[in-house]
Amino acid sequence: MSYCSRECKKAAWKAHKKGCATTANMVANFQTEEEVDLNDAFCAWLNIWKLSLLQFAPMALDLANHPRDRFSTHVYVG
Repeated sequence: MSYCSRECKKAAWKAHKKGCATTANMVANFQTEEEVDLNDAFCAWLNIWKLSLLQFAPMALDLANHPRDRFSTHVYVG
């Protein structure tokens, strides 16, 4: 992630820190090697398809032809 200035980076740290802690806790709670392998496989898949998903997901929602709140009711941003 890049920031426009050191001040912006410092300002964003509180929110970023929370997300990092959540991710670290999730990874720490994996119970089996199989789950870790599954997560690694999913991350690899996601890295390959991320740009396509970002490009085509809004088109799949057909936001132009639906109420403005469709994005808020059909998309989860964690």
